[in-house]
Amino acid sequence: MLRTLVVYDSKYGSTEETARQLALILGPARSVRVDQFVSDPGKFELVILGGPIYKGVISPAIWNFVRDNLDWLKGRHVALFCTCLSQEDGEVNLERIRSVIGPSVLLQRTLGGRMLIEKLDGKDLLGMESFCKRKGYAFQDIDTLAREDVVNLGLAIKQVRDSLSRPMAKADLLSLIESFLASHTTCTLASGHGCRVRATPIEYSYRKGSLYLLSEGGEKFAHILLNEQVSVAVYDPYQSMSEVAGLQISGKAALVSSSEPDFWEVLRWKGLSRERISSLPISLNLIRIRIERAELLYARLKARGEEISQTLIFEHGDEAQA
Repeated sequence: MLRTLVVYDSKYGSTEETARQLALILGPARSVRVDQFVSDPGKFELVILGGPIYKGVISPAIWNFVRDNLDWLKGRHVALFCTCLSQEDGEVNLERIRSVIGPSVLLQRTLGGRMLIEKLDGKDLLGMESFCKRKGYAFQDIDTLAREDVVNLGLAIKQVRDSLSRPMAKADLLSLIESFLASHTTCTLASGHGCRVRATPIEYSYRKGSLYLLSEGGEKFAHILLNEQVSVAVYDPYQSMSEVAGLQISGKAALVSSSEPDFWEVLRWKGLSRERISSLPISLNLIRIRIERAELLYARLKARGEEISQTLIFEHGDEAQA
């Protein structure tokens, strides 16, 4: 898994807040103010560079950092962001930085900004008043920096970053994931809708790209009825970082009716007869989760010369690709 360094400049705190949130999403990561950056002895493969824009210009400290570390940046994967009141100004500034760094820049994005008049120092107070007048903005408190936009940026960078990792051969990864699932019997099923969420420990069976879970019922069904997207975790008990092993699964859940062949087939796998089920005083319900994405964290892959974090995309329940 590639390690990420977020280098930022911030005067009133908005860009610092954004940088720290990005580092949380992109872990393993670290955020550091541009004036506290010393050197990087090869520890980070991805660098995110961000700064605020005042009066139409990005922080000079960002330009100084680019100038002083240009060769280092060109040898890394880079993403750029800025916080600003004017989208147009942000895009112009980021494009200028991108033109200097070159093709190392994989992604750039302009985020909203925040201006609280009572916090502006004397110089910025006059400058921002003039800026707002020039742009046609009312000179008042402004906050267009949305946390959702920051999160979406973090996830977009994560997607690009993860695509840079060297994947295992598809067939080998599928075999490893299926062996891992076959060697376990219990998972944590995460379901939710709106502000309601639930994590349920539950037994499962795996067959051909799908998980099957048998249940008497419960709150998880309230969520599944309204939101078919679920997540599942299967993992070994933690012993050490050199032995860590876990699987995160995303997929779509559906209820399997007793009129479907799958229902009785799964019961047969579990050694439950039709007669036994029919004699129960309550109904048993079967959930099928068609796996869409499986993310494996398997420390033992390091000894095989592979990345310990691997992702497999499942197609139509029984085909997969790295």
